Amino acid sequence: AHTVEIPAGVPEHALLRTVEILLATAAPRILRIKGLVAPKEQPDRPLVLHAVGRYLSAPVRLERWPEGERRSALVVITD
Repeated sequence: AHTVEIPAGVPEHALLRTVEILLATAAPRILRIKGLVAPKEQPDRPLVLHAVGRYLSAPVRLERWPEGERRSALVVITD
């Protein structure tokens, strides 16, 4: 498993496109991607990302950050 921290201010469309490209090019080795990210457009309403294999689920926007640390990151589980 690898953790990729996402810098502040990343536009949502760029983030989603990057994940789509990663899945398209490395899908056989990627088992799962999950993460909580604060996109540029609404940093106080984090975006939940989840992918299994080649399939990226529709992102879900939370009303607020969960209790605890506010850290934008993706966890990539590989084979």
